[in-house]
Amino acid sequence: MASSPQPAGCVRLFLILILIFVTLSGGYLMLNLTSNKFVPQQEEPALVAFTHVHLFTGEDTLPGLTTVVVRGDSILCVGNDCQVPAGATTIDGEGGALMPALADAAFYFYLPTQESFDLSPQEQFFDYIKHRPEVRRSFLKNGVTAFLSPGDTPGNIRDVQKQIDQSKLAGPAVWMMGPFLTAPGGHPVGDWFDGDETLIKQACVQINDEAAAVKAVNDLAAAGTNGIAISYDPTSAKLPVLSLEVVRTLVTSAKGQGLLTTIRVSEPQKLAEAAALRPEIVYYAGTEVPDTALLRAVSQAGTTVCLLAANPEDSLRPAAELVQAFFTANIPMVAGSGWQPNTYAGAGLLAQMRTMISPTLSPLYLLKANTRNLYLTLHQDHQGGWITPGHTTDVVLLRSVPWRSDSLPWKVRLVMRKGLIYERE
Repeated sequence: MASSPQPAGCVRLFLILILIFVTLSGGYLMLNLTSNKFVPQQEEPALVAFTHVHLFTGEDTLPGLTTVVVRGDSILCVGNDCQVPAGATTIDGEGGALMPALADAAFYFYLPTQESFDLSPQEQFFDYIKHRPEVRRSFLKNGVTAFLSPGDTPGNIRDVQKQIDQSKLAGPAVWMMGPFLTAPGGHPVGDWFDGDETLIKQACVQINDEAAAVKAVNDLAAAGTNGIAISYDPTSAKLPVLSLEVVRTLVTSAKGQGLLTTIRVSEPQKLAEAAALRPEIVYYAGTEVPDTALLRAVSQAGTTVCLLAANPEDSLRPAAELVQAFFTANIPMVAGSGWQPNTYAGAGLLAQMRTMISPTLSPLYLLKANTRNLYLTLHQDHQGGWITPGHTTDVVLLRSVPWRSDSLPWKVRLVMRKGLIYERE
């Protein structure tokens, strides 16, 4: 199996640099990050008519060029009969594509990505305390306006989520899953974080039994998380793993609290066991193709799967075999960037989507998977995912038409997020 990225050293260096800078600077807090210049083109939600666009609604494509009128983040009308209202700003799509903005099924917001390594130590410190403006900016510039974030301290990520929801910060919507729920010494405690107590305390809750499982879920519900992230994954290091009974208790308790559930596994048998519990998403980090019986069991459960082995930094051949096997078994799939330290936010999702393209898995399948289907999977379809009159969604205008090419060309012209327009520089 391809080795998983090991973030512990990178994260530790990241935190050490922050500490050094705080010591040397005496807490000096004035720095103009370049990302602060990435601001919407208007102060209030706009009334906009997109004309001469190829349209992907999130469910299907429309033939020829068409018109879409948007007020704020609400779709007013779609189609050639759509009349441009008086006072609307008209944007000529020039034959490009208009579609719902993408959503990322897995992004670790507070782990360092390429944005961090592009900055000086001083800038890294302020990037962190300003809630990762470079990351938020990169998401929007790449046409990604929502992501699911496991492995984060609820207080930190909740503050980001709240400020974005209140339009105090520009950035994508955040589906907050809280820390990893894992066995004592399990993944990511025993591999990613390599015994680093600070990281473990921030990003993990280690669970011994069913009573501790119920308490962990209750605590996360009280903290305001959207869901829980369960590690049921011994990984290649053969780390301790939660019992199936504890995992079942976690899922049952979460559903009772109205929380989303995700489970990470890396073995085919555990994939089937996790899918049978019907969480919203199972992350499969393994490269072994499950046998026909296990694939059938996963398909019958109807659970959506995110193939982390399709990460372009891992082995590509097993990923291609996995994608083909899951697609043939009629298992719904979504893409998630996971943790890719050498990749920018948003770009990592697109890289994984391109890796998954095959003769049977088209770009259109993946675009649908990470727009409407992901919103439906996470019960967030009222917030976005498709373009239809009366619906609320973010949109992206592209200079390319990605579903017409096997290479998924993605040239963002502008993003409309919560009714505000951000133009690509």
